Parts: sequence; structure tokens; C-alpha cells
Amino acid sequence: MSNDEGGCRFGWHPRTSAFFITAGLGLSIMSSLDCKFLEVDLSFIPQNYYSDSLGFGLWTYAAPDGRCLTYTESRQSGGFSDGANIYSNLFINNDINWSISRVLAVVGIIFGLGSLISIWINVFKSEPHLVDILAYTTITAGISECAKFGLFLGTDLCKSPDYWYNDESNEFSGSRDCQIDRGAFISISSIFAYFVSVILSVGFASRPKSDCYTYEEASLPSWMASEDGVSEKAQAPPVEDTDRRSSVGGQDWSRVSAPSTIPSGNFPVEEDYGLNEEALPKENENPQPMQAYPPANKVPRKYDDMSTLTWDVGY
Repeated sequence: MSNDEGGCRFGWHPRTSAFFITAGLGLSIMSSLDCKFLEVDLSFIPQNYYSDSLGFGLWTYAAPDGRCLTYTESRQSGGFSDGANIYSNLFINNDINWSISRVLAVVGIIFGLGSLISIWINVFKSEPHLVDILAYTTITAGISECAKFGLFLGTDLCKSPDYWYNDESNEFSGSRDCQIDRGAFISISSIFAYFVSVILSVGFASRPKSDCYTYEEASLPSWMASEDGVSEKAQAPPVEDTDRRSSVGGQDWSRVSAPSTIPSGNFPVEEDYGLNEEALPKENENPQPMQAYPPANKVPRKYDDMSTLTWDVGY
């Protein structure tokens, strides 16, 4: 479907699609790099912090003073406490949901770039191009963003009952609550932008052209003729056939019935085959022997119209 002219399609709005795809990709990148994707509420104040609420994102988190740490600082610190390693590696850590969310964030950016390139090519083209690629990349980018958002909500920082260590009580505990923060709202906006983009791109790519199903009019039966009568005209039988039709099935019965010697025209024909009235015996008369068939010493009959004869008597 690539390089389709789209003459019979509708709903093609490349500039509108370009706006939403660009917005979706930009918002997705911002949400992934934000240090406050989620906010976790603890039952105690961690060491070196001034509040029991901590903000964190996929690759960085908020410092005790509330500022976003750089990615280098986050990687060097490892996490919120000494010995933590959730930020030490680029993709993989001990939290499976967190690791998959990072991978999905990168996948979404890659396919979002493919979708962005495809739609901006169409902005500067008079006819649709790369329609299938645009639809597939936009769908994949949107799904990746949704999966990233959902999986990151289930990280151990929010769900594990013994993730956090309380220095005052010397025991592990879980978080009281985990709420979406700035980065999550940005991600939701990205999902919405991708959703609109998917409707525009897939809605156009999946609609067949109105003239995709064309047939040769002459090959259609008369009852399937188009309104302009092209098929009916093409299927009209020859004039000589219609003149010879009768009420029997709409066909010339003399051509489809059993063999007959009856002529089709009004011509005088005498056929008695030796069975005329003179040959029949009268009352009180001895019957005469019947004449052999065909009559002996009789001149063979000739017919003026032999077009319908299907059986030759041989005489």
C-alpha cells in the first residue's frame, strides 16, 4: 500500500498527523528522562532527606533538596541509599519491571522516530507515501509507551513490602503509597497523542478504495448490471435469437426438443406414410393388407424447408 495515490480514500490529514506524532514522540522522551515519573510516600524520612516523599524516574531521581540529579550523578550514586544499584546500569537492574520499562522506552523512541520521518515525508508530498510504515510504526510506538507506563507503576519501590530500610527502627518496610507525578502525566499526554495519530494513520491505511473491486461489465449477469446499463447492453442476446424464442423456457423448442420432422415454416407438406383415409377399411369390407412402409414404388418426398429436419428417412 505504500506509494498509494489514495484517489478514492478519505481521512488523509498529514499535517494534523504530523502534529500529534511529533507531540507524542517529544512527550515520550520527556517522560522517560524526567526525574519525577512517580512519587513514593514512606512511613519514615530516609537518611539525608527532608521529606518522606521521594520522586524518581527511569534513569534519574530527585535529590534530597528536590532538584533532578544528572544521569551521571544518578549512576554514580546508585540509588537513594548506600549500596543501592538501581541506577548503576543503563538498562538492567534487580527490578524486572523497571528494566523492561527502560527497554520499552527506547523501543518507543525508535519507532516514534520512524513514524515521525514517515509523516513528515508526507507533509511535503502531494500524494500519500509510506502509509503502511507510518501505521505500523505509530502503533508500535503507542503500545510501547502504554506498556512502559503500566510496568513502571509496578516497580519494587512501590510494591515490595520490604524494600525500604528504616535506620531508626533497623528494619525493612514497604511504601505507604505510590502516586503518579510529573513524568507520568507527560507520559499520559504522549499516549493520547499517539492514540489520535493511530486513528488518523490506521483509519486511512485500512480503508479500501471504492474502485478496488472492479469487474469487466460484459462478464456480469444481467441482474448484476450497473445503473448505467453497460452490463445489460453487453449481455443482450442477438436479435435473431430473440425472434425465435417461444414461451417454453425462453428457448426455441424446436431446437432443444426430441427429433422432429415438422418444418418451422408454413409450407405445404403431405405426409401419410401409407395411413391416409383411403387406406382404412370400410364397414362390411374385408380389410386389405396394409401397404408396406415406406410405400413401394413411390417417389421419395422432397421438402421445401429442410432447416429443421433432424432425422433423415433415407429415401
